[in-house]
Amino acid sequence: LDACGQTCADKKAEICGILGVEMGSTEPTICVNACCGGTQCNDKYSYQGLGDCVSQNALAGGSKACSFGCMGAGSCADACPYGAIEVKDGYAQIDPALCRSCGICISTCPKKLIKRIPASAKVFVACSSECRAKEVMSQCKVGCIACGKCFETGKCVFDDVVNEVAPKFEACDGIVVGSPVYYASANATLVAFLQRLFFSARFNKTMKIGASVVAARRGGLSSTFDELNKFFAISGMPIASSQYWNSIHGREPGEALQDEEGLQTMRTLARNMTFLMKSIALGKEKYGLPEKEVGTFTNFIR
Repeated sequence: LDACGQTCADKKAEICGILGVEMGSTEPTICVNACCGGTQCNDKYSYQGLGDCVSQNALAGGSKACSFGCMGAGSCADACPYGAIEVKDGYAQIDPALCRSCGICISTCPKKLIKRIPASAKVFVACSSECRAKEVMSQCKVGCIACGKCFETGKCVFDDVVNEVAPKFEACDGIVVGSPVYYASANATLVAFLQRLFFSARFNKTMKIGASVVAARRGGLSSTFDELNKFFAISGMPIASSQYWNSIHGREPGEALQDEEGLQTMRTLARNMTFLMKSIALGKEKYGLPEKEVGTFTNFIR
Protein backbone atom coordinates (compact mmCIF):
# COMPACT_ATOMS: atom_id res chain seq x y z
CA LEU A 1 0.00 0.00 0.00
CA ASP A 2 2.79 2.42 0.87
CA ALA A 3 4.28 2.02 -2.61
CA CYS A 4 1.06 3.10 -4.32
CA GLY A 5 1.56 6.47 -6.00
CA GLN A 6 -2.11 7.10 -6.68
CA THR A 7 -3.37 7.17 -3.11
CA CYS A 8 -2.83 10.27 -0.97
CA ALA A 9 -1.25 9.98 2.50
CA ASP A 10 -4.54 10.58 4.34
CA LYS A 11 -6.31 7.78 2.46
CA LYS A 12 -3.37 5.44 2.96
CA ALA A 13 -3.53 6.07 6.71
CA GLU A 14 -7.29 5.45 6.68
CA ILE A 15 -6.90 2.15 4.80
CA CYS A 16 -4.09 1.04 7.12
CA GLY A 17 -6.36 1.78 10.09
CA ILE A 18 -9.11 -0.39 8.64
CA LEU A 19 -6.69 -3.22 7.87
CA GLY A 20 -4.96 -2.90 11.22
CA VAL A 21 -1.50 -2.59 9.69
CA GLU A 22 1.21 -0.02 10.19
CA MET A 23 1.80 2.56 7.49
CA GLY A 24 5.33 2.73 6.09
CA SER A 25 7.32 5.83 5.27
CA THR A 26 8.48 5.37 1.67
CA GLU A 27 9.34 8.72 0.03
CA PRO A 28 6.83 9.85 -2.64
CA THR A 29 8.02 9.50 -6.23
CA ILE A 30 7.32 11.09 -9.60
CA CYS A 31 7.99 9.87 -13.11
CA VAL A 32 10.53 11.52 -15.44
CA ASN A 33 11.59 11.01 -19.04
CA ALA A 34 15.29 10.19 -19.18
CA CYS A 35 15.69 11.86 -22.58
CA CYS A 36 15.39 15.50 -23.63
CA GLY A 37 16.71 15.14 -27.19
CA GLY A 38 13.49 15.61 -29.13
CA THR A 39 13.93 17.97 -32.07
CA GLN A 40 17.61 18.34 -31.14
CA CYS A 41 18.17 14.70 -32.11
CA ASN A 42 18.69 13.82 -35.77
CA ASP A 43 16.32 11.53 -37.67
CA LYS A 44 17.65 8.49 -39.50
CA TYR A 45 14.54 8.24 -41.68
CA SER A 46 11.15 9.91 -42.18
CA TYR A 47 8.55 7.81 -40.41
CA GLN A 48 5.15 7.42 -42.05
CA GLY A 49 2.85 5.07 -40.21
CA LEU A 50 0.68 4.67 -37.13
CA GLY A 51 1.15 7.63 -34.80
CA ASP A 52 2.34 5.90 -31.67
CA CYS A 53 5.72 4.98 -30.22
CA VAL A 54 5.11 1.22 -30.16
CA SER A 55 4.44 1.11 -33.92
CA GLN A 56 7.36 3.41 -34.71
CA ASN A 57 9.74 1.42 -32.53
CA ALA A 58 8.83 -1.75 -34.43
CA LEU A 59 10.38 -0.20 -37.56
CA ALA A 60 14.16 -0.35 -37.00
CA GLY A 61 13.88 0.95 -33.46
CA GLY A 62 12.19 4.22 -34.44
CA SER A 63 13.16 7.17 -36.59
CA LYS A 64 15.64 8.80 -34.18
CA ALA A 65 19.35 8.54 -34.93
CA CYS A 66 19.94 7.85 -31.23
CA SER A 67 18.65 4.36 -30.54
CA PHE A 68 18.17 5.31 -26.88
CA GLY A 69 16.13 8.47 -27.60
CA CYS A 70 12.50 9.43 -27.07
CA MET A 71 10.55 9.17 -30.33
CA GLY A 72 8.02 11.79 -29.23
CA ALA A 73 4.97 10.05 -30.70
CA GLY A 74 3.13 10.38 -27.40
CA SER A 75 2.10 6.84 -26.46
CA CYS A 76 2.83 7.70 -22.83
CA ALA A 77 0.76 10.90 -23.06
CA ASP A 78 -2.18 8.95 -24.49
CA ALA A 79 -1.90 6.37 -21.71
CA CYS A 80 -1.57 8.80 -18.78
CA PRO A 81 -4.92 8.96 -16.92
CA TYR A 82 -4.01 12.27 -15.23
CA GLY A 83 -3.04 14.36 -18.25
CA ALA A 84 0.44 14.82 -16.76
CA ILE A 85 2.37 14.17 -20.00
CA GLU A 86 2.65 16.46 -23.00
CA VAL A 87 4.91 16.16 -26.03
CA LYS A 88 6.85 19.43 -26.48
CA ASP A 89 9.96 20.09 -28.54
CA GLY A 90 9.76 16.55 -29.85
CA TYR A 91 9.92 14.64 -26.56
CA ALA A 92 7.55 13.69 -23.75
CA GLN A 93 7.59 16.09 -20.80
CA ILE A 94 5.97 15.10 -17.51
CA ASP A 95 4.42 17.69 -15.20
CA PRO A 96 5.48 16.73 -11.64
CA ALA A 97 2.51 18.60 -10.18
CA LEU A 98 0.08 16.32 -12.02
CA CYS A 99 2.05 13.05 -11.97
CA ARG A 100 0.75 10.46 -9.48
CA SER A 101 3.54 7.96 -10.17
CA CYS A 102 1.01 5.31 -11.21
CA GLY A 103 3.58 3.74 -13.56
CA ILE A 104 1.32 3.31 -16.60
CA CYS A 105 3.70 5.43 -18.70
CA ILE A 106 6.64 3.29 -17.56
CA SER A 107 5.05 0.12 -18.90
CA THR A 108 3.87 1.92 -22.06
CA CYS A 109 7.23 3.35 -23.22
CA PRO A 110 8.86 0.87 -25.63
CA LYS A 111 12.30 2.41 -24.99
CA LYS A 112 11.91 2.13 -21.18
CA LEU A 113 12.96 5.78 -20.84
CA ILE A 114 10.50 6.73 -18.12
CA LYS A 115 11.77 6.22 -14.58
CA ARG A 116 10.59 6.91 -11.06
CA ILE A 117 12.68 9.29 -8.95
CA PRO A 118 12.09 10.71 -5.44
CA ALA A 119 9.73 13.70 -5.58
CA SER A 120 12.32 15.66 -3.59
CA ALA A 121 15.09 15.07 -6.17
CA LYS A 122 16.49 18.36 -7.44
CA VAL A 123 18.11 16.95 -10.60
CA PHE A 124 18.06 13.88 -12.79
CA VAL A 125 20.01 12.80 -15.88
CA ALA A 126 17.82 13.46 -18.92
CA CYS A 127 19.87 11.30 -21.27
CA SER A 128 19.97 7.52 -21.63
CA SER A 129 22.58 7.15 -24.36
CA GLU A 130 25.29 4.59 -23.72
CA CYS A 131 27.43 5.73 -26.66
CA ARG A 132 30.76 7.57 -26.55
CA ALA A 133 30.85 11.36 -26.75
CA LYS A 134 31.65 11.69 -30.47
CA GLU A 135 28.84 9.35 -31.46
CA VAL A 136 26.41 11.01 -29.05
CA MET A 137 27.00 14.46 -30.48
CA SER A 138 26.79 13.25 -34.08
CA GLN A 139 23.28 12.10 -33.27
CA CYS A 140 22.02 14.74 -30.83
CA LYS A 141 22.88 18.43 -30.42
CA VAL A 142 22.02 18.73 -26.73
CA GLY A 143 24.90 18.91 -24.27
CA CYS A 144 28.55 19.80 -23.95
CA ILE A 145 31.18 17.03 -24.10
CA ALA A 146 33.91 19.16 -22.47
CA CYS A 147 36.38 18.55 -25.30
CA GLY A 148 38.19 21.85 -24.57
CA LYS A 149 38.60 22.81 -28.26
CA CYS A 150 37.03 26.21 -27.57
CA PHE A 151 40.22 27.15 -25.67
CA GLU A 152 42.17 26.73 -28.92
CA THR A 153 39.67 28.11 -31.45
CA GLY A 154 37.57 30.57 -29.41
CA LYS A 155 34.35 28.87 -30.49
CA CYS A 156 32.48 25.62 -29.96
CA VAL A 157 33.35 22.73 -32.28
CA PHE A 158 29.63 22.17 -32.86
CA ASP A 159 28.86 25.01 -35.26
CA ASP A 160 25.26 25.84 -34.36
CA VAL A 161 23.27 28.57 -32.60
CA VAL A 162 25.93 28.88 -29.84
CA ASN A 163 28.46 30.23 -32.33
CA GLU A 164 25.77 32.47 -33.88
CA VAL A 165 24.92 34.05 -30.52
CA ALA A 166 28.52 34.42 -29.21
CA PRO A 167 29.47 37.53 -31.29
CA LYS A 168 26.14 39.16 -30.46
CA PHE A 169 26.77 38.46 -26.78
CA GLU A 170 30.24 40.02 -27.03
CA ALA A 171 28.84 43.17 -28.68
CA CYS A 172 25.91 43.74 -26.32
CA ASP A 173 25.76 45.63 -23.00
CA GLY A 174 23.29 43.24 -21.39
CA ILE A 175 21.52 39.93 -21.85
CA VAL A 176 18.12 38.63 -20.70
CA VAL A 177 17.60 34.88 -20.34
CA GLY A 178 14.10 33.48 -19.88
CA SER A 179 12.88 29.98 -19.10
CA PRO A 180 9.79 28.05 -18.05
CA VAL A 181 10.15 25.88 -14.95
CA TYR A 182 10.60 22.11 -15.21
CA TYR A 183 11.19 20.13 -11.99
CA ALA A 184 12.09 23.35 -10.16
CA SER A 185 14.84 24.06 -12.70
CA ALA A 186 15.35 25.67 -16.10
CA ASN A 187 14.65 24.09 -19.48
CA ALA A 188 17.33 21.45 -20.11
CA THR A 189 18.00 22.57 -23.68
CA LEU A 190 18.47 26.17 -22.51
CA VAL A 191 20.90 25.13 -19.75
CA ALA A 192 22.94 23.07 -22.25
CA PHE A 193 23.03 26.11 -24.57
CA LEU A 194 24.14 28.47 -21.77
CA GLN A 195 26.82 26.09 -20.52
CA ARG A 196 28.33 25.83 -23.99
CA LEU A 197 27.97 29.57 -24.67
CA PHE A 198 29.55 30.79 -21.43
CA PHE A 199 32.30 28.14 -21.54
CA SER A 200 33.25 28.54 -25.21
CA ALA A 201 32.93 32.34 -25.49
CA ARG A 202 36.30 33.41 -24.08
CA PHE A 203 35.83 37.21 -24.26
CA ASN A 204 35.68 39.34 -21.10
CA LYS A 205 32.09 39.46 -19.85
CA THR A 206 32.85 41.78 -16.91
CA MET A 207 30.21 44.49 -16.35
CA LYS A 208 27.79 43.19 -18.95
CA ILE A 209 24.36 43.20 -17.28
CA GLY A 210 22.61 39.86 -16.85
CA ALA A 211 18.93 39.34 -16.11
CA SER A 212 16.95 36.13 -15.81
CA VAL A 213 13.17 35.82 -16.10
CA VAL A 214 11.28 32.66 -15.15
CA ALA A 215 7.68 31.55 -15.62
CA ALA A 216 5.73 28.72 -13.99
CA ARG A 217 2.23 27.48 -13.37
CA ARG A 218 2.87 27.43 -9.63
CA GLY A 219 6.19 26.59 -7.93
CA GLY A 220 9.92 26.25 -8.61
CA LEU A 221 10.43 29.87 -9.67
CA SER A 222 13.03 30.87 -7.08
CA SER A 223 15.29 27.86 -7.64
CA THR A 224 15.16 28.33 -11.42
CA PHE A 225 15.86 32.06 -11.04
CA ASP A 226 18.89 31.23 -8.89
CA GLU A 227 20.11 28.58 -11.37
CA LEU A 228 20.16 31.02 -14.29
CA ASN A 229 21.79 33.83 -12.29
CA LYS A 230 24.80 31.61 -11.57
CA PHE A 231 25.94 32.00 -15.19
CA PHE A 232 26.16 35.78 -14.68
CA ALA A 233 27.66 35.69 -11.18
CA ILE A 234 30.63 33.54 -12.19
CA SER A 235 31.36 35.83 -15.17
CA GLY A 236 31.72 39.17 -13.37
CA MET A 237 28.34 40.32 -14.65
CA PRO A 238 26.12 42.52 -12.42
CA ILE A 239 22.66 40.98 -12.07
CA ALA A 240 19.64 43.17 -12.77
CA SER A 241 16.92 42.88 -10.14
CA SER A 242 13.39 44.19 -9.74
CA GLN A 243 10.90 44.79 -6.93
CA TYR A 244 10.55 41.01 -6.52
CA TRP A 245 12.32 37.97 -7.93
CA ASN A 246 12.04 38.15 -11.72
CA SER A 247 9.16 35.71 -12.08
CA ILE A 248 5.65 35.49 -13.43
CA HIS A 249 2.87 32.92 -13.24
CA GLY A 250 0.93 31.23 -16.02
CA ARG A 251 0.81 27.95 -17.89
CA GLU A 252 -1.30 28.45 -21.02
CA PRO A 253 -0.52 31.19 -23.59
CA GLY A 254 -1.87 34.53 -22.36
CA GLU A 255 -2.31 33.50 -18.72
CA ALA A 256 0.73 35.49 -17.59
CA LEU A 257 -1.09 38.68 -18.64
CA GLN A 258 -3.41 38.10 -15.68
CA ASP A 259 -0.52 38.23 -13.19
CA GLU A 260 -0.56 41.96 -12.48
CA GLU A 261 2.24 41.87 -9.91
CA GLY A 262 4.35 39.74 -12.24
CA LEU A 263 3.86 42.22 -15.07
CA GLN A 264 4.83 45.10 -12.80
CA THR A 265 7.93 43.15 -11.77
CA MET A 266 8.90 42.85 -15.46
CA ARG A 267 8.39 46.58 -16.09
CA THR A 268 10.52 47.46 -13.06
CA LEU A 269 13.20 45.04 -14.21
CA ALA A 270 13.30 46.71 -17.63
CA ARG A 271 13.75 50.17 -16.08
CA ASN A 272 16.40 48.97 -13.63
CA MET A 273 18.36 47.10 -16.30
CA THR A 274 18.30 50.10 -18.65
CA PHE A 275 19.54 52.36 -15.85
CA LEU A 276 22.35 49.94 -14.99
CA MET A 277 23.54 49.63 -18.58
CA LYS A 278 23.58 53.42 -19.03
CA SER A 279 25.36 53.95 -15.69
CA ILE A 280 28.03 51.33 -16.42
CA ALA A 281 28.59 52.78 -19.90
CA LEU A 282 29.30 56.18 -18.29
CA GLY A 283 31.52 54.55 -15.67
CA LYS A 284 33.56 52.65 -18.29
CA GLU A 285 34.00 55.88 -20.24
CA LYS A 286 35.40 57.68 -17.20
CA TYR A 287 37.11 54.94 -15.19
CA GLY A 288 37.41 51.91 -17.46
CA LEU A 289 36.76 48.35 -16.30
CA PRO A 290 37.92 47.06 -12.88
CA GLU A 291 41.42 45.65 -12.80
CA LYS A 292 41.42 41.90 -13.34
CA GLU A 293 43.80 39.52 -11.59
CA VAL A 294 45.27 36.41 -13.17
CA GLY A 295 43.02 33.52 -12.16
CA THR A 296 44.09 31.20 -9.34
CA PHE A 297 42.50 27.74 -9.53
CA THR A 298 42.58 25.23 -6.69
CA ASN A 299 40.63 22.15 -5.66
CA PHE A 300 39.98 20.36 -2.41
CA ILE A 301 43.11 18.19 -2.44
CA ARG A 302 45.84 20.71 -3.29
